Parts: sequence; structure tokens; C-alpha cells
Amino acid sequence: MNVAILISGQMRTADLCVESIKEHVYARLPLVSIPKTDLCRQDYATYAATAADEDAHKIELFPRVLGMTEPQPDLPEKNYAASLGLGCYGVQVVLRQLWALRRAWQIMEGDGYRPDWVIRLRPDCYFHNDIENLADCDPTAVYVPTFHNFYGLNDRFAFGGYEAMRVYCNRLDNMDEYVEAGGIFQPESHLLSTLRQANIPIRRTRVLFDLVRKGGKHVKPEWNKDADYGDVTEV
Repeated sequence: MNVAILISGQMRTADLCVESIKEHVYARLPLVSIPKTDLCRQDYATYAATAADEDAHKIELFPRVLGMTEPQPDLPEKNYAASLGLGCYGVQVVLRQLWALRRAWQIMEGDGYRPDWVIRLRPDCYFHNDIENLADCDPTAVYVPTFHNFYGLNDRFAFGGYEAMRVYCNRLDNMDEYVEAGGIFQPESHLLSTLRQANIPIRRTRVLFDLVRKGGKHVKPEWNKDADYGDVTEV
């Protein structure tokens, strides 16, 4: 079993979060026996698409990274603002996040790496507990957190098998179709719609993490029953 970890976006507080990520994500990756020895190794690679700013160098804190640091582009906003959903404060920031995530996937594919599992994480997540044992999980599904599922599904962390995560990581490609069909321009809603449209099972990871803002403020997990679609366990 091999694993790819995709990191995308701005690295502002990566230095405050990286040790928790190593402890609760990297350390949980499956061990693979090396033939004809009694040694084991963790068979994984990290791919990153990070913004070219004063914090870009922090990607070097993560192990075994292949990535690209480049200016974030100004992406066409089209008529998306007319469909802006609650809690979404700008079109460009959402488009850039999705662009960077897709870019990380492209870097992985360009490296010729086709993992069994893909983990998508943001470098501003401070983890409190371990992710699940991948050997016990469903590779056809995408696993998302139980919290911050506002009007859809939490889009800040996920893992799943290669084909399921290919849809997850490239959902910028279907934004026009989604909005034209009446979809709300809001990342959690768009994610839920994308996975359902592709008939990808949705499971829950019980992992917990804070978001760490610049300056060190921790945003704690929040469960909002009025805004959630509930505990979606499968499509």
C-alpha cells in the first residue's frame, strides 16, 4: 500500500502545525516490508502546490516533498458572485484554493506516482488525534471530518482511494457546470454536490483539528446542526 499526501495553499502557519501533522498523519501511514530484510519503511510521497510569498519556504518542514511554489493566478470569476452562498466571502479565494489543490494533483501525476491512497491536508491544520488506519477503510470512498460541514462537507481535510480523490481534488473542473445547474458558490456545498454526482461514497473520519490563523489563533472544531447536512455516512 502506498500513499500520497497533497498539501496546497498558503504556508502561513505551517510551522505551528507541522509537528501535529507528523504525529497524527505521517506517523499513521502503513508500514511496508522491504523484501529480504527485517526492515520496514513508510511508502509515501508528499506533493505540494504553495503560494509564492514570504512563508513559502515552510514547505521544507514537511518530509519527502516534491512541489512547486508559484504566484497564485487571478482566475476568471465569471458570474459566480451572483450565486455566492452564506459564509463565502469572496470568489477569488475559493477559486485559488481549488486551483492549488488541482495543481498538487497534477504534480503528483507528473511524477508518475499512482498511490493507493491520497490524503489532502492544509498546512494550517493542527491535529489532536490520529487519522484512521487506512487498511481498515473503504478505498472507494472519501472520508471527511464530522465538523465544519457548513451547508455541505468540510473541505479542509480528506482521504480516500486514488479514483475517489481524483474527483475530490479536481473539482474546479466542474465549477461551471455546477453553477449553471443552480449550485450555490460555496466550497462545502460544491464538494457535497461533486461527490454525489460522481456516486462516491462519503464516510466520516473522527480526526479532530484546529485551524491556526496567522498570529497563532486557533479556530476550534464546530458542529452546527442547523447548517450541516447531518452525519452523512454514504451516498
